[in-house]
Amino acid sequence: MLKLILTINFAGVAASSLLPKAVVTVRTHSETPNRVVTVGSVGEVSCADSGIASLIESAEICVAPPAGASRKITREQVLNAIRRSGVPDSQYDLDFPQSATVTTKVSYVTGKALVEAARRFVECNYRVEADMVIEPSRVPADKVVPIGELELRPRAPGGRVRAGANTIPVDILVDGVLHSTCYLSINVRTFGSVLVAKRAIARGERIGADNLELRACETTRIAEDVCRCMPQDAVVARLPIAAGEMIRKSCVSPLPVIRSGDTVTVTAGSSLVCVSDKGLAASDGCVGETISIRMSSDNRTVRATVTGPGQAKITFIGGKQQ
Repeated sequence: MLKLILTINFAGVAASSLLPKAVVTVRTHSETPNRVVTVGSVGEVSCADSGIASLIESAEICVAPPAGASRKITREQVLNAIRRSGVPDSQYDLDFPQSATVTTKVSYVTGKALVEAARRFVECNYRVEADMVIEPSRVPADKVVPIGELELRPRAPGGRVRAGANTIPVDILVDGVLHSTCYLSINVRTFGSVLVAKRAIARGERIGADNLELRACETTRIAEDVCRCMPQDAVVARLPIAAGEMIRKSCVSPLPVIRSGDTVTVTAGSSLVCVSDKGLAASDGCVGETISIRMSSDNRTVRATVTGPGQAKITFIGGKQQ
């Protein structure tokens, strides 16, 4: 029985010695795109037996360093990795340099690419009837990301995109997985024409092309109620306007259809009874405005709503004036 065992062991040693020997040469510096460092990613394996070469090459040494970072590899780490693969020490020679490092391959997202993604997003989500310039407060630094399929996906900020400063988040995805988010400060500048007084305009003065003009300027920080075109209907100034001042909608009103001192027919009544009388307007009034009128019949002053030229109305509901 002892003779048989010895024979088998000697036969195994003999068979092992007949296997082709591999030569593993580790490089001084290597790069890997993978998350795990293998012997094949840090060195060359030469062997006539492709099976042994494949085992050694796929032997895992350690976890790869973070993207763009480096990690030292020791001789013992390589030896242990090959042993774990099942290849005995007698089947290979290891040529290891004085020092060896491995770096994870990376890709870069340029700051210009991030700005361009944010700019296109703003163009699609902020539309104005004016010329628009979109520019970053600064171009961010290039971002280091792992190797893979890159996608830049801008998102809407906390509120809506508006004229002025905006913070646009841009998600950086690698192979469909979110890697990081870059926040870009984007300025949206608008340019257009606004209505400006050519000269000083008195309160109550009719305004139009003779005392107004359109001027081109940056409109980014101009209030929304500033007029941006010539009035289509007859309007007057509700208050004095200085020369060069921008015309706000609140500064103008339609031309009065009743002037102070005009004779006005006042209609008063409800759905059942309606009477009318004449009086004198105590002030100018546009359609829809309420003015004071001194009645001719009894010198009483009433408040009536202007309904048209020389016409005003007092409405009663439930016996009360509305």
